[in-house]
Amino acid sequence: THTHTHRKMVQVGLVGAGKALPLCGVSVRANVVDFCARVQLLQKYFNDSLETVEAHYVFPVDDGAAVCGFEVEVDGKVLQGEVKRKEEARQTYREAVAANKSAQLLEQVRGDVFQMKVGNLRPQQVVWVSISYVTMLKIDGDAVVFALPTHVAPRYQPASDQGEAIAQQHAQQLRDVRDGLEVEVTCIMGSAITAVVCDTHAVVEEEKAASERCVVRLADGCTHLAADFVLRVSTREPHQPRLAVERDQRQGGAHCLMLTLAPKFELDECRAEVIFLVDRSGSMSGSKMVQTREALLLFVRSLPVDCYFNVVSFGSRYELLFPQSVRNSQQNLQRAVDLATRMDATFGGTELLQPLKHILGLPAVEEYARQIFVLTDGQVSNTQAVVACVAKAPEVRCFALGLGHGASSELVGGLARAGKGTAEFAQHGDRLETKVMRQLHAALQPAVQDIVVDWHVPHDAAARAAKLSPEETKVSSRVVGSLLGFRGKSEFVQVPSQVPPVFDGERFVIFCLLEPGIVPPKKVSVCASTPQGDLAVVLSAGEVYEDNVLHTLAARERIRELEERRGQAKSAPAHTIEAEVARLGCQYHLASSQTSFVSVCEDQAELDQAVSETAQMMEEIQRLVQDQQQALNAIDSCLDRSERLDCLMDLSESLSCASVKFQKNARSLKRSFNPLGNAWNAVSSAASSVWHGTASLFGSAAPSQGEAAASPSAAPPPPPPPAAAA
Repeated sequence: THTHTHRKMVQVGLVGAGKALPLCGVSVRANVVDFCARVQLLQKYFNDSLETVEAHYVFPVDDGAAVCGFEVEVDGKVLQGEVKRKEEARQTYREAVAANKSAQLLEQVRGDVFQMKVGNLRPQQVVWVSISYVTMLKIDGDAVVFALPTHVAPRYQPASDQGEAIAQQHAQQLRDVRDGLEVEVTCIMGSAITAVVCDTHAVVEEEKAASERCVVRLADGCTHLAADFVLRVSTREPHQPRLAVERDQRQGGAHCLMLTLAPKFELDECRAEVIFLVDRSGSMSGSKMVQTREALLLFVRSLPVDCYFNVVSFGSRYELLFPQSVRNSQQNLQRAVDLATRMDATFGGTELLQPLKHILGLPAVEEYARQIFVLTDGQVSNTQAVVACVAKAPEVRCFALGLGHGASSELVGGLARAGKGTAEFAQHGDRLETKVMRQLHAALQPAVQDIVVDWHVPHDAAARAAKLSPEETKVSSRVVGSLLGFRGKSEFVQVPSQVPPVFDGERFVIFCLLEPGIVPPKKVSVCASTPQGDLAVVLSAGEVYEDNVLHTLAARERIRELEERRGQAKSAPAHTIEAEVARLGCQYHLASSQTSFVSVCEDQAELDQAVSETAQMMEEIQRLVQDQQQALNAIDSCLDRSERLDCLMDLSESLSCASVKFQKNARSLKRSFNPLGNAWNAVSSAASSVWHGTASLFGSAAPSQGEAAASPSAAPPPPPPPAAAA
């Protein structure tokens, strides 16, 4: 048993001056086409403090999402984010903030967590934050699942993890939006829609314009998202194979192909050693532990008779049910059932790496393929180290089940990809039977890994020479490129470079990025080797359409593949991987581990000058108030000692002249700079109070002629001063 304790927390939302800024409005617009989605998240925040702050905004996305758009609107000015290398973007942001400019910085903190900073957010300012991303949707049975994450769950950070941390406070959700919450999802599917279901929130489905199209909106009266928004759209032909072709003018008219396939086949089951790695850390308490017990019971009771198994509980420490895997017998099964029934979340922090290393170091059972099932919410910070550990054991397959709201898609998906298994996610209230049986069915199949995709891209010299000048072409019939610019690379890049294992009924997606000038193929062939023989299929390409969604998704998938290979035995050096990630991020306008969005309001000289002049005006008001107080004190002294009124009038004249001069300067400032409406109103109000307060004071201090006549005992007024007589 090993013990480690260290925990850090994460906050979602815009945070400034040590507190969360009020979330005034949220608008989500999603366009779902088949199983790809383009999402725009627009949020309105208000700095209700009296200080200029640097605000921090943390938001979650799915692990496969590509954040490709970022803009901020402050005081009616829209600032577009520019993609730069991470350190260059940080330097640009720091310099802008130091120069008192409005600046914004958007960075990737984890694969599924991003952080944005808003520098010099002034008092009473409203800021609009718009973030755009594209993502591939998950498949759950016959349904396409659109999920909108609403919060970042707390992340446990082991003491050995020196990675960059997020703003560490309690997780916050999108609750009680003051000015309203809007969610609209437009779905255009490849076949007729048969059902639209949202178990998490009340929605309204508009009348379908066509059988393949629908629009779903959040029902009126819903002002908060206390849990992830999850929408399931079922279609008549959910697993229809497709070959989509896209042309992107931003990439010089280059094409991108996306092949999606959900194969159907049945192979003889293999004998397996199944090890369940169960998260019992404190974050798994409540409904997550209820799901964990239910899932583990389903798993162990569904195991085949001829298998070995074990259960490992982990948290800050880990415990094995059996010292080594045991054969599936009635006695051993009952011990596993008893453990699952009384299981609780009392193991402290989430330490996954050490028990994983221990399991991989155990001697394998001969002729039984080792399959590891990880049941967790994924709330760890050392995701890359955990994924790399699994990738170093190619003979082991790993399956991951993410439990509860906020489960880390980066960890759960990363484990499945590195372990050549599958990933499933279960929200609170989901039925677990289908997900558990689907994963167990895949684990007991032989791995179909020898998959070859023939993209039918021409490789002949004529195709290459088409991009050369006539002079270069005449040099040799074997010419492959220009001596002044040849890069020695293929006409296309397949993503992922190695096709993942194929499972019965499980969809897999492969991209092909073509170089500009390469004509896209009309068909693609896929061939897979199995113990029973080869399986093949040929798909024809559809109509070419103009967009950049597939290019963006392919680039994001390539970046993720490079990052997950970092540190592996056969991977490129770290600096080479970082350089390629940075190149892809800049070329395809993506936030990544090496690239960030930054925006700066450059034309802020007038605003800064106006703010400075406003500060001077406020100082002048303060001096006027002090003069007024001195005048009041002098008036009291005059009245008490019945001194001559000419002294009182001198004071009044001096104060009136100063007030007139102030109003003249204030009107001039208002004409020269209108955007400072709030500042002008505050200054004008303060000036008016000074003027009217003085006028009312003198009106009450000097009796009217009627009052003097009505009082026979009143002393006659003193003669007017020479200036007044003149």
